[in-house]
Amino acid sequence: MDTNRPTVFVIDTDTGFTDHVCSIVDAIGVYGHAFGTPQAFLDCKIHNRPSCLLANTRLPGMGGLLLQKKLKKLACTIPMILMTDLTGDVASAVTAIKNGAVDFLEKPLKPQSFLDLVQHCIAMDIDLEKDQRARAAVLKKYVRLTAREKQVVSLCVQGQDNKSIADELDISVKTVEAHRTTTMKKMQVRSLLMLANELRLLGIPTSS
Repeated sequence: MDTNRPTVFVIDTDTGFTDHVCSIVDAIGVYGHAFGTPQAFLDCKIHNRPSCLLANTRLPGMGGLLLQKKLKKLACTIPMILMTDLTGDVASAVTAIKNGAVDFLEKPLKPQSFLDLVQHCIAMDIDLEKDQRARAAVLKKYVRLTAREKQVVSLCVQGQDNKSIADELDISVKTVEAHRTTTMKKMQVRSLLMLANELRLLGIPTSS
């Protein structure tokens, strides 16, 4: 297997179908990796590349909808496309989309529409990976802050001035200024706007 190529993981018991999917995605430079069961996919430690997942909702044991729930519990963010052999399976479609699936398809797939969807999902996965790396880099710096520095910086990025922060935390304005200066150095930013942008990646509220 080429571990550098974007990959579509396909889960279905129909080997003719999975072979077909692997063949058509190869035309756009994407590798297709087929699995007969969701558990086989879960046991495979090869998800560290731009990828997406195509899974049938109707499989023996754990179907695609149950797999989707399990991946969510595992905090797996791989873009997921669910599909069905049934026509008009509205209930499954609603559940799949509600739980975060990118799309819900009926077999047989329409090749060009499917390939467009695959490219969209892989682009999503690349963006998610970039966001995760950026978040990890910010978190690595943020954990170096003291508890008081975190309090001060949280209030700063919410738009409070030094005097308001000093009053709220019952400390001097000079102490607030010192914490702000130290925080900016530790976070390696040159402005409050840059700091706010980084903290937003961690889900910390800001004024904008």
